[in-house]
Amino acid sequence: MPPKDSIANTLIVSLTLCIVCSLLVSGAAVALKPLQERNKLLDRQSNIVSAAGLGDPAELSGKEIEQLFASRVSRELIDLDNGEVVSDADESYDPRKAAKSDELNEDIDSPYDIGLAKREKKTWVYIVKNEQGEV
Repeated sequence: MPPKDSIANTLIVSLTLCIVCSLLVSGAAVALKPLQERNKLLDRQSNIVSAAGLGDPAELSGKEIEQLFASRVSRELIDLDNGEVVSDADESYDPRKAAKSDELNEDIDSPYDIGLAKREKKTWVYIVKNEQGEV
């Protein structure tokens, strides 16, 4: 075994510490990924509930927000060129990624671009219903 104050021993301890710490951080990231995804969805739902005036997310629990969203809000994919609902909507469609994709975006005319040169061709619209189920 090399002496405690040698360069080799210092490198061994440093490498071991780096590997152990990287394994701990990677494990934590993998373990927390489902929780992050759930919180991301809950944040989007609470923003929509708030914008629709259905309640104050600060006063509602996560379960209450999810129940309110499920019962009163629906989501439709809309073609922005003609305003029609897309019947074969892919639930994993992401308008932000589409705006960056050459096949899924289009140019915005200069007077309307507000600093953006391109926009997605389709986007999600959230439809809010009252207690009777009417829009």
